[in-house]
Amino acid sequence: MANLADTLEAPYYVATFATGPGLFAERDTDAASHLVLGATRTPGFLGLESSAHHDGTTTTVSYWETVEAIERWKATCDDRLKRSHGLKSWYLTFALGVTKIDRHPLFKWIKRAA
Repeated sequence: MANLADTLEAPYYVATFATGPGLFAERDTDAASHLVLGATRTPGFLGLESSAHHDGTTTTVSYWETVEAIERWKATCDDRLKRSHGLKSWYLTFALGVTKIDRHPLFKWIKRAA
């Protein structure tokens, strides 16, 4: 199964965020929806993929043109979450990692060879 990263040309940035089920599952789901909606409305956003796991955690991988675009997305989301949920309590079930992809020719080579 192909993923979005297969269609992107490097360089680009990947922001991976994970949420745990927390004590307030409905609130956490709503907050995660704010993150996704905020991403889709931010210039420099390239797309995202998400998966739910059997333990109740969710991992979402979003793709970006620049690290500045990720920072704009984070600032917008921080403001929304502060107003609607209380940022500190929600961030207890949240982790974010950012990675720059400079190139990925090995994986393209493997596909061509297969």
